[in-house]
Amino acid sequence: MKSIRSKMLAVVISGMLLIVIAVGAVSIGYLGEILNEDSNDITKQVAEAESSKINDLMIQMEYTVKMMENYVLYSLDGPDAIADPEYAEKYIDEMKQGILSIVGHDSDGVVSYFFRLNPDIAGPTSGFFVAKRDVDHFEDLPLTSLSDQQSRDAARWWSEPVAAGKSTWIMPYDSDNNHINVIIFSTPIYKDGVLCGVIGMEIEFALITEMVSGISVYEKGFAYLTDSEHALIFSPVDQHQLDKSHTD
Repeated sequence: MKSIRSKMLAVVISGMLLIVIAVGAVSIGYLGEILNEDSNDITKQVAEAESSKINDLMIQMEYTVKMMENYVLYSLDGPDAIADPEYAEKYIDEMKQGILSIVGHDSDGVVSYFFRLNPDIAGPTSGFFVAKRDVDHFEDLPLTSLSDQQSRDAARWWSEPVAAGKSTWIMPYDSDNNHINVIIFSTPIYKDGVLCGVIGMEIEFALITEMVSGISVYEKGFAYLTDSEHALIFSPVDQHQLDKSHTD
């Protein structure tokens, strides 16, 4: 009798252990799934929150350039007027002073602003390029000559918005004027259907990369920057590490 009870007890204990192991395995799997979903949600929330800060910076820059565009259009008599050197010189001087008040002292990351008249109408060096050195110091820089098609093609801040016929974000490149890596928002100015010039602003690309480098989640999570075609523009880690860590 004792032997039977012992065997039954062993069977019951074995069954309980199997149940505990099965429940534990299911619980661990379920917990892992929950933790994975939570980490994905947290990562997504961090990405959305941090990218919105960069978006806000871009939107502010677009808004400022739009204000500059409206200002120069309102003040411009027309394409025929800028063909007069005396009018063009006075107009450009007034626009430079007026746009200074639009750009102001609190345009985060802005390193320069510019306005160039159509070289076919007003000559190859009509306009201005102003660099922002600090909150109270603005400096006029020499103008790039737009005397021929080659020089215009090389000046991406001119050629890309003119080719597109609309406001354009220009990918990071080294500015010939400021000698720093910048991205540009530039828009062509049309009056009476005629291209009268191009106006825009430069922002230091380092400001964007610093914001991206500052994004983190958990111990090893990081952010990186791509273009609209998913080509890598900037990453705080090297390409090999990025390839190993990248997932959907």
